[in-house]
Amino acid sequence: MLPCSRGLGLQPRKCAVPFGPGGLAFIALYLLSLLAIGWWGRRARQEDTLQDFYLAGPGVGFVVLLLTGLAFSYPSLFWLTTLVGGGPAARVLHPQIGAVFAVGLLVMFVLWVRDMFLDAPDRQWLGAIKHYAAHEHDKVPPAGKYNAGQKLFFWLQSLLGVVFVATGLLLWFPESFSAGLLNTMRLLHYAATLAGGLLLIVHVYLGTVAYPGTARGMVDGKVTTTWARFHHPRWSGDRVNR
Repeated sequence: MLPCSRGLGLQPRKCAVPFGPGGLAFIALYLLSLLAIGWWGRRARQEDTLQDFYLAGPGVGFVVLLLTGLAFSYPSLFWLTTLVGGGPAARVLHPQIGAVFAVGLLVMFVLWVRDMFLDAPDRQWLGAIKHYAAHEHDKVPPAGKYNAGQKLFFWLQSLLGVVFVATGLLLWFPESFSAGLLNTMRLLHYAATLAGGLLLIVHVYLGTVAYPGTARGMVDGKVTTTWARFHHPRWSGDRVNR
């Protein structure tokens, strides 16, 4: 017998076997998806680094956490747990996938943080962000490998990730903390989830509809020369001049 409802501050209860065929199939597909995206990125990369494709770890993990978290929070969405083998399996998987997400977030932060500090050209870019949104590229200062918006997105997602992990860790062991603290942690956890979900929608929109060609760079780390010269001319110029 295993505790199958532990997590999100819920009281533990006993259930028979949390992983049915659907749950086991989901775990297998999840692990295979990480390996597949990593293999794809490894083939595409030009340097011996994980930077171009490690997005798979925290990215896929966040989607799983978002779906199962919504299922736990809203009874009308509980059917989402069928995607991971049902309610008992989802309650076990949610904190464990959260642990995978935490590791992925830490690795992603270490790999990218050195490129994410704002410099003087970035501040000029932010001053012209309305022109960027209006696709008036001739009025936008040239960006480096990452523009100021992408750098701010990195810091915001990192902050939300810390909130996810810290509050989720406390909610994973509800018997160790007071009810008042758990309620506060649950509120922060839900707020961070909502903010992260909204940012995910914006991120996908910007990478597909608003600026076509961007999504490929997030998956396999490669973009066309034309795209790089148009969106990140300072970075493109540096690479040409090497």
